[in-house]
Amino acid sequence: MANEVLPKCIRFIDGSDAILFQAPTDEKEVYWSRKKHCMQFQIVCDQTKRIRHIYTGYPGSVHDAKVFTSSPVYNNKEYFTEGEYMIGDSAYVMSETVVVPFKRNQGHLSKSQSRFNKHISRYRVIVEHTIGLLKGRFQSLRGIRIIVDKQCGHRKVCE
Repeated sequence: MANEVLPKCIRFIDGSDAILFQAPTDEKEVYWSRKKHCMQFQIVCDQTKRIRHIYTGYPGSVHDAKVFTSSPVYNNKEYFTEGEYMIGDSAYVMSETVVVPFKRNQGHLSKSQSRFNKHISRYRVIVEHTIGLLKGRFQSLRGIRIIVDKQCGHRKVCE
């Protein structure tokens, strides 16, 4: 599968959110993300949809790239052997260990860039499916029923 076509690709990464059933009592705007209050989390999985790393702790307004640069996986040379990498979406920044699709520069890409984006999107969908499986198994991620407040709500949600 991915190992045959992308031989050094060992992981896939993406961010998602866990919706809060109720708006936080404090700092509501920090948890707001596109029409809902939520907490962000990041998943790193392998080609068999096995979760290899999960990282959370940021409210909904925080961008996936910020969550990534704060996570233990970011620039962790021990996580990868030489030449290995993971595939992410356009929210991430290209690096030695992260491959992302080309961004549309003024609305268009070259033919080879478009082919590359289409090619890796076939494999990047693995992490999307993994997140779907996780949310299907743990329905609480679709509506966390913990009240987020200054005392302990944020920590409880992360745990």
